[in-house]
Amino acid sequence: MSLDLHGYTVAEAVDLFVNAYNERVSRGDLSRFSVIHGYGSGGTGGRIRTTLRKFLAAFDDSLSTETNPVNPGVTVVIPLKRLPEGAGILTSEILDYCSSG
Repeated sequence: MSLDLHGYTVAEAVDLFVNAYNERVSRGDLSRFSVIHGYGSGGTGGRIRTTLRKFLAAFDDSLSTETNPVNPGVTVVIPLKRLPEGAGILTSEILDYCSSG
């Protein structure tokens, strides 16, 4: 199973991830799945990849992740429990703001 976030804005991609993730966990599906976010054309990682990985790191009590050194445009997610209600792009933007000093 994989979730492809190509073609979405950053806000849409994070919200789509949260909804798909929580739906899987609600069904009892805790199997690992790939999130295809792309690497970005600038060579430093795209906005979806960067934002999503910061977001995922903030919820390390709810999930685990693995990166693929061969394909940096994919992150593997291992669900542990549901993400909190309201988790989404606002959470990601707050994390960005707080980490920028």
